[in-house]
Amino acid sequence: MLSTNDAVSSYLQQIQPRGFPDLMAHVHLDLLALLDTYTSTFGLFETNIKTIQLPDDIATQYQSGIRNGIDKSHLVLNELMRELQSIDAGLTQIWMGAFLHDVRAPLGILKGWTTLLQDEFATMPTSPMLNRVKQLNQEMQSTVDRMYTIVDACAEYARTLRDEK
Repeated sequence: MLSTNDAVSSYLQQIQPRGFPDLMAHVHLDLLALLDTYTSTFGLFETNIKTIQLPDDIATQYQSGIRNGIDKSHLVLNELMRELQSIDAGLTQIWMGAFLHDVRAPLGILKGWTTLLQDEFATMPTSPMLNRVKQLNQEMQSTVDRMYTIVDACAEYARTLRDEK
């Protein structure tokens, strides 16, 4: 497993940004792709969670919380890309701060709900279906971690821009 710094460096080397707008175009596409992966996994998760013995009100609460996080993530990513297209190059530092804050917030929602589910599953009797749901939950957590790596890469790149001035 790569450390966070190694993962950030690897990501930046992989996309080789040619400036801030190029980086953000890559980041936008990569985050959307990961969010689509998360959404697909969540669809499987929703189907499977109905078969385990989690009280309906708790299952509904978790599903609603995760769906809310997915929806907010999509809204934030699309709004930030619209803003990026209209900003002056001199405002990139300010915009980057807003980006990091605004993207981390819905990711935190997703991470929080999947962590709560992990804790909830720990108290349940083991079954093959529960194991499948746990696996899907872990996949969702891993996807959020990859999204955080991309956001960290943006922060690292912003620091690089700042240090060059």
